[in-house]
Amino acid sequence: MEKLIFETLATWSTQSKCQGSHVAAAAVHNNRLLGIGYNGTPRKTRNCDEVFKKVVNGDKTEYYILFDSELDKWAAEGNFNLKIMPDYSAMRNCTDYVGDKAKDLFNYLHGKWSTKYEVHAEMNLIFNLLKQGCNIPMDQVVIYTNISPCDQCLKNLAGLGVKEIHFKEVYWRSNPAELYQAAKRLNINLFYKGEPFLGSA
Repeated sequence: MEKLIFETLATWSTQSKCQGSHVAAAAVHNNRLLGIGYNGTPRKTRNCDEVFKKVVNGDKTEYYILFDSELDKWAAEGNFNLKIMPDYSAMRNCTDYVGDKAKDLFNYLHGKWSTKYEVHAEMNLIFNLLKQGCNIPMDQVVIYTNISPCDQCLKNLAGLGVKEIHFKEVYWRSNPAELYQAAKRLNINLFYKGEPFLGSA
């Protein structure tokens, strides 16, 4: 069952427009799939891929950003000294702005933008369950996600009563030991690739 769920999540995660990570989450009760959510911006708002774009050419990745005054301000706050003035009319290659720190600039600004504008897969999953009128107690629901939950999602899921979360990959920004301790504090059992997660990946 778990293999099938993760295969389903891999398919649904491709619907995400996020240029950082494609994440999908599912709720399961008694081996029945209740719903799915994936990360992205709310409906009728600008998607991540309209602001950020990764272009892979062989073994090289280029990073593009459509700057605006907010991203310009964040770049300054992040101590990125831009070589040219940001162009607000079109996407520009980050290399034009910061040379070999293009990836760092992209990840920094995407992280700020995503925190402010995107909704994580786990929360979109919950919203979808609410829209469907799901009335199954959350302490009886098992959550599956292809990437481990962030601190905020972990806390929110705990608040809903979730007791068990399965994931296939540890989020690259996460500290596995801290993730384990946070889940333990919140009385959530984590499972990594089908095995109890004990703070290492």
